[in-house]
Amino acid sequence: MKTKRVLVTGASGFIGRQLVPALLRTGYAVRTATRRRVSFPDSVEAAIIPDLKNPVNWNPILRGVDIIVHLAGLAHVNIRDTAYSEFDQINRIGTQRLAQAAKEAAIERFVYISSVRAQVGASAAHLVR
Repeated sequence: MKTKRVLVTGASGFIGRQLVPALLRTGYAVRTATRRRVSFPDSVEAAIIPDLKNPVNWNPILRGVDIIVHLAGLAHVNIRDTAYSEFDQINRIGTQRLAQAAKEAAIERFVYISSVRAQVGASAAHLVR
């Protein structure tokens, strides 16, 4: 059986830093997509994606990938300092572009993990489930 290759976007973030080693321990091949070079085990393939605000040529990055875990997004910034359009460009449009590229590349599974902040903003007046 062929080893499945997983692309983890946002691999340097809070979840990604834990997910990459967990995937390796369970036998997956891992490719990461981050904004800057990050120290991962030598077996991890790395791609640098400077900015999801602009279109990315996902074709070479998705080549040989079976599964995408999309963690990349704008989350922990001061909303007063960041325009809504920047959130929209990165979190919605950037994700749509990656999902379309995944569809075109016939990726078998796309796992999208967002933050609660995407649902409620900086704070919520009630319990969010």
